[in-house]
Amino acid sequence: MVAITLMGRDFDVAPYKIGALRKAAPVIGRLSALMDAEDKMQASFDGVGCMLEFLSIGLVKVDPTLTPSALEDMVGVEDIPDLLKAIKAVFAASGLGGDDEGEAQAPSA
Repeated sequence: MVAITLMGRDFDVAPYKIGALRKAAPVIGRLSALMDAEDKMQASFDGVGCMLEFLSIGLVKVDPTLTPSALEDMVGVEDIPDLLKAIKAVFAASGLGGDDEGEAQAPSA
């Protein structure tokens, strides 16, 4: 289980297996595509929406009311740091990276 905190609440989310990762793949793709968006403000909010959709895949198993649209109504700008930590934790636990430990340092120029 992955312990995450969101909206001041603690949740234990199971690492994503193949089924959840298949659901998450289009969301991750949309999130990646936003990196090149010209409207950075809109892309930022769309990115938060994608992150909430990604987390909702695991959160609805814990609490069925935590759908992407419900999370968008509950999560505020002040929750974004916890959201980023939660995404990183679920990514790492699911084998998608996000854990900087063990990465080699790039050689200096």
